[in-house]
Amino acid sequence: MNYLKIENNLGKFLKDGNYLTIDKMTRDDLWHIANAVMNDEKFEMEQYDESRIGNKAHQIIYKNVYELLVSLQNSKEQFQSECEAMYKEAYNKYKQ
Repeated sequence: MNYLKIENNLGKFLKDGNYLTIDKMTRDDLWHIANAVMNDEKFEMEQYDESRIGNKAHQIIYKNVYELLVSLQNSKEQFQSECEAMYKEAYNKYKQ
């Protein structure tokens, strides 16, 4: 599923099955997309390309959101491993 895309010189994000312009993104929308990075195996986003986004505000927002999500994707396995280790530790502690 493509959560970020560039279309008609505008940055857009997926919300409830529809694409909205990125300047309409709320904190909750960003949280939803961050959860998708971690949980949606088919997560995709279009790479940031300043030349394809005409609106300066959209350029700034798209670039920042894109970089944040790339960072999260790169840390995904580490986060999951840490969570599993914490769960296993707690489980073993209370199992006894």
